[in-house]
Amino acid sequence: MAIFGKSALLFYLLRTGFIVYGSNLSEPVSFPYDQETVKNLEVSNKEALKAQLLAFFQQFNLKEADVAIVLSEQVIFHKVFPELEKDRL
Repeated sequence: MAIFGKSALLFYLLRTGFIVYGSNLSEPVSFPYDQETVKNLEVSNKEALKAQLLAFFQQFNLKEADVAIVLSEQVIFHKVFPELEKDRL
């Protein structure tokens, strides 16, 4: 799949990871979140997630591409952010 000469990827976001479609992949590939890195759709260890994603992209030779992200019905959440102090705005 290519758009304007670049390959295109579709990321289907699930609560427990994501599935990648497109590019030069012969079939969709899954990336399950490490439960110590991503908990309840929140990244708890940014550096670990970055390293895991880089390894995943290298493993499947996923390079520069146009990306579309689709949220599954599992990715509905509500979060209350604590009130910020006025000087932090």
